Amino acid sequence: MSEQEKQAAGAMDMECYRIGQVLQPVEAAALSQPDRGLAVVWTMREEQLLPAGVMPPSVRGARFCKAERRKECLCGAMVIPGREPFGYAITGDTVVFQDSGGTVRPCLKQIAKEQSWREPGLGIFLYDVWELLTSDDLKQLSELERRITKLENTVLSGVSGAFHQNLMAVRRKVMVYVRYYAQMADMIYKFLENGNGYFSQEDLRLFQLFRERIGRLGEEAQNLREHCLQVWELFQAELDLRQNRIMKVLTIVTTVFMPLTLLVGWYGMNFHNMPELSWEHGYLAMILVSGLTVFLTIWLLKKKKLW
Repeated sequence: MSEQEKQAAGAMDMECYRIGQVLQPVEAAALSQPDRGLAVVWTMREEQLLPAGVMPPSVRGARFCKAERRKECLCGAMVIPGREPFGYAITGDTVVFQDSGGTVRPCLKQIAKEQSWREPGLGIFLYDVWELLTSDDLKQLSELERRITKLENTVLSGVSGAFHQNLMAVRRKVMVYVRYYAQMADMIYKFLENGNGYFSQEDLRLFQLFRERIGRLGEEAQNLREHCLQVWELFQAELDLRQNRIMKVLTIVTTVFMPLTLLVGWYGMNFHNMPELSWEHGYLAMILVSGLTVFLTIWLLKKKKLW
């Protein structure tokens, strides 16, 4: 494939938007004028079409959110739970997303369709993209909370089933969100540093608002983590309670039949001078004595509220 064919194929798979009072789709040729605010989404290796210095880092194998300040740009990656990771690179007037998994494209289309800005800029554009990317997070956390509550009710009802596997699965998802929000907070902090000087004070204010939102979501995820721990402790307490009940039953049975064991051992010696052995009503007497012993033992346990 010739260089011109590669560029044509790359341009077909790339979306360009102009950041103005609305997010307006433009042709890829607008990359030759990167001083008017651009947001570029690409999925192939179209670096030959991009302005110099705005190449996002590769997201292949990316496992966490990050931001890196370089001499020519601010770049990094976002790894959102349940979505494909994507990379980004930002200069003073251009944002480039490497979005092979289709995570950012729907957000840009929604912004272009529904959003408008009185004072357009790079900061409010990024803020709206981040807002859309995290718009379902509270719903996801609420679903995890519902599952944890369901497991808690299962424990209280005495039906354990596959409790361990279910709780561990929920706990792993909660931990994913806990780490995700911590990484996002660190990433936004890099934006707040504004080491490249790309952002205005209004942009930094919006970033701080989003960081506070991420902090609240992180606290919610931490609460779910603690809820998982409480449910686990409740399960352990229920297990201990069941074991105590079993031990109580065994202890009562042992206490009831211990006097009978004494009688069996006593009269099992078979001495010749034991008159009860040759007594005509000895067998009936032993039945009555054994029954009376059991009755008195149970009565004493009930009276002492041990049973």
